[in-house]
Amino acid sequence: INLVEMATTVTTVDEYEQFKLVHSQQLEEIPNIYWSALYRKLVNEVYDAGASFMLTKLEDEEQVRGPYKVVVSCETGVSKDNENSVYLIDHAWTYQVEYAKKQLLGIPGLAHRIATLMGLSKELGNCTKDNGRGEGEGEEGGEGRREGEGRKEGEGEGVSTDQGLMNGGPPDEDLVECILKEMWKFNAAYSFPTKDSIEERVPLWYILDEFGSSIQHSDEPTFAMKPFYFANRQLAYNILWPLKDIVFGDAVTVDMAPNIQAGLLRAIHLLPWRPDSLLAHDHFVWEEVKMFTVPPQKSRHGDVWCDPADLPQGPADLPQVRPLSVYTDLELVKSFLTRKEFKIADKEEQADILWLTTNFKNFKSLSSTNKFINQFPCEFVITCKDQLAVVGQRAAEMEGSGASFPGWLPETYNLFHELPKMVHEYLKRKANNQPNYWIIKPWNLGRSLDTCVTDDINVIIRMSLPSPKVACRYLASPVLFKRDDLGGLVKFDFRYMLLLKSVQPLELYAYKVFWLRFANKPYSLEDLYDYETHFTVMNYREETDLKQIHCHDFVPMFNRQYPEQSWQTVEESVFEVFKEFFRAATSLPPPAGIAHCPQSRAIYAADLMLEWKTSGPGKGMRRMGPKLLEMNFSPDCVRACKYHPQFYNHMFATLFLGDIEDNSVIKLI
Repeated sequence: INLVEMATTVTTVDEYEQFKLVHSQQLEEIPNIYWSALYRKLVNEVYDAGASFMLTKLEDEEQVRGPYKVVVSCETGVSKDNENSVYLIDHAWTYQVEYAKKQLLGIPGLAHRIATLMGLSKELGNCTKDNGRGEGEGEEGGEGRREGEGRKEGEGEGVSTDQGLMNGGPPDEDLVECILKEMWKFNAAYSFPTKDSIEERVPLWYILDEFGSSIQHSDEPTFAMKPFYFANRQLAYNILWPLKDIVFGDAVTVDMAPNIQAGLLRAIHLLPWRPDSLLAHDHFVWEEVKMFTVPPQKSRHGDVWCDPADLPQGPADLPQVRPLSVYTDLELVKSFLTRKEFKIADKEEQADILWLTTNFKNFKSLSSTNKFINQFPCEFVITCKDQLAVVGQRAAEMEGSGASFPGWLPETYNLFHELPKMVHEYLKRKANNQPNYWIIKPWNLGRSLDTCVTDDINVIIRMSLPSPKVACRYLASPVLFKRDDLGGLVKFDFRYMLLLKSVQPLELYAYKVFWLRFANKPYSLEDLYDYETHFTVMNYREETDLKQIHCHDFVPMFNRQYPEQSWQTVEESVFEVFKEFFRAATSLPPPAGIAHCPQSRAIYAADLMLEWKTSGPGKGMRRMGPKLLEMNFSPDCVRACKYHPQFYNHMFATLFLGDIEDNSVIKLI
C-alpha cells in the first residue's frame, strides 16, 4: 500500500469539519497547516514515519534512556512547511500506576517488549544496558534501523504487543522491578477531567512504541510532540511535527519539559533525564527553595466563596413545627433517617434542610431563606489535601513549637507550588540516611485512586504532572495490627465522624463509633507496588477482600496486642488532634479558614493512622502517636448504616435537635 497516497485520500468536508469541532481543544496546540493531513492519517491509520526517519545506536556517553536515537533518513529532509510533515506514534503500553506491575507480570510478552525498547537485558534479570545490541540490529557505523512502518497485525492501543516480540516464559521479577524504576524516563500521561466518574478521571500513563521511545531530549528541540485522543476510534496516539526544517542525518529531539522555562524548576523537572542538572544550581539552598509556597486560594469551586457580608449574619432557627423536611440526593439518608422529627421532602423548595452530596455554591441565597445546608463556606481548606496541610502548618505556628508541621500531621508538600521544597527535603533526607518514603496523592480524590508509594525522586517529579498532587511522608514505622487469619502484622487506619455545628462559636462533636480498614498482606517495604500491603481501601475493588472488624470487637483485641497503651489513651490523643485542627481551620477569616454561616451544619470523615515515636535517653522509649491523613466531605456511609442503622438518626439529632444523649456522640468543643 502506498502510505503517502493513503494519507492524501480525500474525505468529505463534513467529516473533516466535525473532526475539527470535536478535537478543537487538542488541535489548538498543533499548527493548523497539519490538521488536514493529521485527520487523513488518523482515519486511515497511516504510520509513515519509516519513510522519513530511522533509529541509530546511541554511544555509551549519550545514553539517557533506551539504546537508540532517531535521525532523519530522508535525503530531502523534513520541511516544517510541508502539510504532510506530521506523524502518528503508537502507544506500546497504557496503564494505571497501581496496576503496572501486575500487567508486566501477567500479560504475555509485555515485559519483554518494554525491556527491549528500554535497552534492558532480559538475561538473569540483571537489567544492565545492552549497549544497543540486539538481534537483527545494524553494526557500528551501519545504516541503522528504520521505524514507524505502521501498526502491525496484533498490535493496538493499551497492552497489546507485537506477537513477534513475545517470549513464551514468564518475565523475571527482577527485570520487572527494573522496568518499574526505568519507566519514569519513558512514560507520560493523559486524562479525561470532564468525566463524571472519579475512576474515569484517573490519569492513564503510557509508553510509546520503539520509535517514539527512542526520541531523545534536547533543550533546543527539533520537533514537538503531544498526546492526542482520537474520538472516532477512541484511541490515543502521540503526534510529532517539526519545529524547523530538518536535513538528512539530523537528530529528532523533543523538549521533555516543554512548558517550564529556564531556572530551578526546569532543572528539577529534567532530573529523570539529567540526574546532574541540579549541579548547575549551587544556589539550591533553603533561601531560594522557601520562596516556592502555596498561594492563598480564593476558591476551589467557582462561586462557593462569597464575601462574609453576603452570608446570613443573625442566629438561625429551625421551624418549631415538626417534623422537619429534609431534601437529599443521598439514598442512604432517605432510607435510614427514620426519627419522627424528620421527614423526606420531594423538592428543595419544600425543605427545611438540604443534605446534598454535590458542592453547594449559592450561600448568598441562604440570606433570604430559612433553609439549612450540610456544608460550610470554604470548607475546602480541610477537605482538599493540600489545604489541609496549610491548616496543619497554621496549627504548628499556633502551638509555637517552631516546627514546620505539627506532630500529628505527616510532612506534606503541594507538588504544584512546592516541588522544589519537596526535592530539597528528599535530598536532605537522602544525605542523612533517613527514611525517604513518600506517598503521592491527588488533592481531591479519595479511595486511594491515582496514589502510589515511592522512594524514587523521579516518580515524585513525574507523578506531579498529569494532575494536582501532594507528597506526604509515608509512615515507615506504623503501628501494626496482628491479623490471625494472615498470621502477620498489617497496616490499619481508622475513621471518626466529626460533626461541625458552628464556627462562631466553634462547636464540634465526634461520633464515638469508629470504622477500621486493614491491609490484606503483612507490612513490608520491599514491594512498594503491592496495593494490598500498603493500602487499606478494599471496599471499592472487586479483586480484593474486605476485612471487617467492629470497633467494639477491635478495642479489646488492640489492648491485648498493646497492653502498654490502651485504646482509650489513643482515642484521647486523637480527640486532641481534632480540637487543634479545627481551631486552626477556623482561626482565620475566609478564604483561609472555614467561614461562619449560622445555617450551615456538616459531618466530615477523619482518617488517621498510628505511628511509633521514640523518646527518652538514647530514644529507647517509644509511644504511639496519631497521624491525621485526610478529611472527607460527604463520606461514604454505607458501612456506617449497615452496621449501625441509627447512624443518620444520631447525626441529624445532634446537628439539628441538639440531642446528644444516647447518640454515641461526644462534644469536643
